[in-house]
Parts: sequence; structure tokens; C-alpha cells
Amino acid sequence: MRAQPQCTTRGSSGARPPATRRGQNPPVASRRPDPTTVRRRVGTTALLLLAAAASSAAQESPADPHGAGHHGAPEGAEAPRELTPAERAEAEAAFHTMMEALTSPRCVNCHPNDGVPKQTDAARAHLFGVAGSDDLHGYDALRCNACHQASNDGWSGVPGAPGWSLAPASMAWEGLDRRAIARSMMDPAKNGGRSADDILHHLTEHELVLWAWEPGGDGEGRPRTPPPVPLETYRAAVRTWIAAGAPIPEARAADAPGSDAPDSPAEPSGDAP
Repeated sequence: MRAQPQCTTRGSSGARPPATRRGQNPPVASRRPDPTTVRRRVGTTALLLLAAAASSAAQESPADPHGAGHHGAPEGAEAPRELTPAERAEAEAAFHTMMEALTSPRCVNCHPNDGVPKQTDAARAHLFGVAGSDDLHGYDALRCNACHQASNDGWSGVPGAPGWSLAPASMAWEGLDRRAIARSMMDPAKNGGRSADDILHHLTEHELVLWAWEPGGDGEGRPRTPPPVPLETYRAAVRTWIAAGAPIPEARAADAPGSDAPDSPAEPSGDAP
């Protein structure tokens, strides 16, 4: 009986592939990546990463839209165009009207420079040694809401409004003139990242700010002194100033803290802000 020929498979070189055991795959020759291709891929990936990082940085830190030459407008204020002389005069007048209110004791007493809330028109230190804390609401049993509620207490004379607290240390106005207060107020690095629109809302709508015009009376029934500007006049002034880009006028002697206060102030009313 003639033996059957065995079939073999040879490569292009004619060499017989190595024998493999049953159940095993034949070895596959290792493939080394082309060095040029690797460099191209690495370079492309690096460029994409750099582009993504630049885009993210641009979104997180938008350019200052005002520039250094915007007539004293603080960072954070919006000034879409150059003001005419008449508009500038109107904005300056609005600035001083607004500041008549913001520099009153009803406002500055809660913006202390030493962390201690002040009381009365004479800015006396708060009774009982009350001081601010990290969360601006006082310590332990002397927390603000231990006495100050969401509204004035007509029986005890303790004033109150929603969110009663001190302003943060970055917003300390005590001892500052009007221009310094305005720069601090409009600086996002100090005001908690607020925009000009945020400041407008805060100054004209926040219940704690508006409390200044309805401060109630003290325990003896003596009414506290509200800011010297009517509320709606103050609101209109804030809107005009912000709409003009919040320009800060040149300094004048009358803007210094306490410069317009009488030499012998009358006995202040009440023992609260």
C-alpha cells in the first residue's frame, strides 16, 4: 500500500514554520512601532492638551473689559462706553447721594475694621463684648441670632432683619473714605466675586441693607436714625452710578470719614446698629 504524501506549508522564503503543539497558536512576530509615527502622535497629543488648558484658563479668568484707562472705574464695574461730561456729572452726583447712605452708622456699624460690631450713631462697641467669628455670626452663646431675629423687636428694642450678620473683613468700611469704600465694594477680590449687577441687586434689594431705612427704636422707644437719603432716592442713585460704569470721582475734602459730622454730636439713639 502506497504511503500518502504529507502536506506542508512553507512561507515565501520556503522555510517550514516551526512545529506547534496541539491547541497552541503559532507565534506572531512582534511589531515595533515606527519611531516617526510615535513622535507625531506624542506631538499632536501635547498640542491638544495645551490648547485645552489655554481655553480653560481663558474661561476662568476673563480679561478685564475696562482696561487701565477707564477713568477710575473699579474692577468689576461695567462701562460699555465713554461718558459725556453731562453723564459724568450725573454719575458723580449719584455717587455722592449713594454714599450719603452707605456711610451712615446704620451701614458702617456692621462693616467694622476690628471684627467688633458697633452700636448707636456714635459707633460704640457692641454691648456684652460681642465680636464676629469666622462665619460672621458671633461666638457660642453670643451668636447674632441669639438676640437678633428676622425683624425688629419693638418690646426689647433689639433690631432684626433676615440674615443679620457682620460684613466680612474684606468689606471693612470703618475708617475709609467714600472712594475707598466704593473701590472695595466693586472689587471682586474683596466682594466675594460679585459682578456689578450683583452689587446693584445687593445694594437695592437685600433685606439686611434695606433694614437701614426701617431700623426701629431702642428699648426706651427712641427711634434710630435712618440714612439721610430717602430709600427710593438712594436706589435711583445706585442704579445711575452702576449704569454709568461705577466711576469714582476725584477726592474732595468732604469725602473724608466724619468730615461732615457735627463737632458735638447729639446723644445717639439706641444701643444697637
